Amino acid sequence: MRDFRELILVCVILGGLFTAGGSMLQYMSEQNKQLTCASHLKEVAKMGFMYQEEHDGQFQPMIVRKRTWEYWPQYLKPYAKDFIHFSCPADSRRGAGAFEVDELLPRFYNAGYISYGMNYYLSDSGEKHMKSWPCNIKKVVNPSYVVYFGDARTIQLRPTSCWDQDHNPIHQNKSANYAMLDGHVENHSQKTLGLVAPIKGWKYDKVRWVNWKKN
Repeated sequence: MRDFRELILVCVILGGLFTAGGSMLQYMSEQNKQLTCASHLKEVAKMGFMYQEEHDGQFQPMIVRKRTWEYWPQYLKPYAKDFIHFSCPADSRRGAGAFEVDELLPRFYNAGYISYGMNYYLSDSGEKHMKSWPCNIKKVVNPSYVVYFGDARTIQLRPTSCWDQDHNPIHQNKSANYAMLDGHVENHSQKTLGLVAPIKGWKYDKVRWVNWKKN
């Protein structure tokens, strides 16, 4: 009987160790995905910087409404070292798929493969109400505080009433990664990331998204 109790105790201890080990492995896997995502966002930001250098500080267009719409990844494609940088490993989408050539639709571009969205306020995108926006890195106050790209469900990050559709909190504690205009990456949750509009449950912080110099 004593041997049986000892056997039960050993099984309980081993079960606990396996459970703890599994949780630790899952945590490490999620942490690794978050770090890899941050690395990919840095690479995407570098592509944006190279575009700015060749266009006197102007940001790449976010969306260009032509016969076949064009999106910001297409403008950064020439600067990409690897198309995988357009995707987050915690996301089921894969960035390289966006640029695969379809024999039937050679001009087709699938934005749905991209894991990241661009800050809506950095490009006029041809909209009339955006024409007054400078859309130039030289006109931004404190670039290290303004969002450039981030984990998103769509090609753009609209920090207003559309936020719930765009925001993609796929990392630990329902957080998401964001690359700032100086290239560094931050991880934020709903409690720490400010939005342009005072939406219930979100911190209000307009300059996180739009902060143009007055002159």
